Amino acid sequence: MPIHFIAVLDHQHLENSVFLTAFAKSLAKLGDRKGIIVHGDSPYTDRLIQTGMMREDARLRAIKDLNKRLIGLFADQGIPTIGVHGFQKEMATIKEGELWFNKEKIEDLHDIPNLLLSNLVDEMTDAQNMFPFPNFQQRFPIHLMMPKSCFSL
Repeated sequence: MPIHFIAVLDHQHLENSVFLTAFAKSLAKLGDRKGIIVHGDSPYTDRLIQTGMMREDARLRAIKDLNKRLIGLFADQGIPTIGVHGFQKEMATIKEGELWFNKEKIEDLHDIPNLLLSNLVDEMTDAQNMFPFPNFQQRFPIHLMMPKSCFSL
């Protein structure tokens, strides 16, 4: 099944319950069209920092918790979705300053229409790193990697 859309949920909209509910209802209307929803951290990160957590630890925790919360929201609206992080199975990788999605691994993941992907990506090191959305949207070329070839989005 081809990928029909990629949606990016930004920091400000992730705490807006009215927007998220409307977004989930819109996704439900798409039926079985396959899509990728990408998200980063939310204002929840700031609340974790206020409890004494270090900023990077708070971001990692907020992103991982948010992935679970969004899966629950989509399930409440009847939207079949798998939630993963970009570093898992090397689905999203930064190579030489460019963001690469591995289309083969994304398509092999499952037949479920929607994939919820956090901005925690693999940087070809042992660590998982957060890919900031201003870079995701403007500064970095984004590529869709396919077996034996690459295509830019």
